Amino acid sequence: MRNPLGRCVLLQRKAHEQHQTSDWSMEIRMANTTPGTIIVLNGCPSVGKTSIAKAIQRTFEAPYLHVGMDLFWLEVFPWEWAGAATNSVQEIPIEGASPPKIVQTAQPFGNFFISGLHHTIAALARMGHNVVVDYVLTDATYVADIVTVWLVGLSCPLETIHQRVAARTDRSWPSYLPMVNWMFDEVHKHTQGIYDLEVDTSRLTPTECALQIKQVLGERGSPSAFKRLAAV
Repeated sequence: MRNPLGRCVLLQRKAHEQHQTSDWSMEIRMANTTPGTIIVLNGCPSVGKTSIAKAIQRTFEAPYLHVGMDLFWLEVFPWEWAGAATNSVQEIPIEGASPPKIVQTAQPFGNFFISGLHHTIAALARMGHNVVVDYVLTDATYVADIVTVWLVGLSCPLETIHQRVAARTDRSWPSYLPMVNWMFDEVHKHTQGIYDLEVDTSRLTPTECALQIKQVLGERGSPSAFKRLAAV
C-alpha cells in the first residue's frame, strides 16, 4: 500500500522547487527589461509632493515605487550614530530675514548620503521599476546627478505653505518653519525654471496633479528638461 504521507511530502517538495524556479525566472526576466520611468517632483516642504506621489500610485496603470528625501533623511539616515549631528546638515540662521529663514548646508557625509539616494533611484529604474521621487533641490551640485527623468516643478503661495505647515503634527521642531521659508526661495532656483511640467498645487487636488502629469507623459513620450538643463 502506498504511503499517502510520503506522496504529500513529494508533492510539496515538487511545488517548492517549481516556486523557486518561477521566482528565479521572474528575477532574470525583470532584470533584463526596459528601464523604468523616473518622475521627480521638485518642490519645497508641504507643497504636496507626497500626496501627489501617492495619487500617481493610485491613478497610473503601471506600478510606481515612491522614494524621496523624507524617506531617506527620516528613516534611512543613521540618526542613532554618534556622529549624526555633525555629519548630516548644518543649520545657519539668516540674520534680519523676514520671515525668519534658516539655511541648511549638507556636510560631506550628508552629500555622500544624498548621492546614495540618487544612485538608489537610478538602480531601481535600471531594473525596470518606475519611480516617483519627492525631492527638494536646494543644492546646485545635485543638478549634475539628474539623468533621464521627468522633471515636475511643484509650487504654491508661501501663505498656503504656512497654512499646511501649521496643520502638520509631524514637523513641529522650532527650526522647521524658518527652514521651509528658505527652501521656498531656493527650491526652483537651480533648475532655472526648466521643467517638463509646472503645477500650482493650490489650484489642483493631488489627484488632478497626478492626472495632469500622466497626460503630459502620454502626449510627449520622452522628457526634455534634463537635456535643456545639461545645456545651460
